Amino acid sequence: NGVDGWSQACKSGRQQSPIDIFTENAIEVKHILPFVFHGYDTIPLDLEVKNKGHSLYFYKHVEGKSPSLTGGGLPENDEFEFWSGHFHWSTANDSGAEHHIDPDLEQTSRDKAPLELHLVHWNKAMGKNASEAIAKNNWNSLAVLGIKFDIVQRDNLLLAPFFESLQHVKNENDKINFCLLYTS
Repeated sequence: NGVDGWSQACKSGRQQSPIDIFTENAIEVKHILPFVFHGYDTIPLDLEVKNKGHSLYFYKHVEGKSPSLTGGGLPENDEFEFWSGHFHWSTANDSGAEHHIDPDLEQTSRDKAPLELHLVHWNKAMGKNASEAIAKNNWNSLAVLGIKFDIVQRDNLLLAPFFESLQHVKNENDKINFCLLYTS
């Protein structure tokens, strides 16, 4: 229902999602190293996939090594471990993404991204697990990557097993355990 349905910091805060990015006001930052993905192509992810009614979430539910992320403007010596992910979408093909680039505020159609995936990572320098990192409430406790999807007329073979598993979580509170492993 938009911002009117939000509560607490989501409604009154000043430094959180969603973000409208206006490229005419953006400042070019030079010398940022690219993101480096560690283990995303070699470490299996044992996930719990859950329908939360308003979104689909997936969480790492087995202890052990996880993929991680460094670089990309994150604190230089910090490693951010994968913790969870979730989707934002709409029933319309021209909306659904939470973040918008150059939105036309007078139009209902924003930037035409029908789906956005958020991959949530916690800073290992902030604690032994995601809960400890979040409890620190520091600006660098978490790193969330937002990935926008386009609708295409071909299958994504790498993600097909994950998307096929979603048939088991059609209703709110449905959940399933799933192991995801990227193989090239």
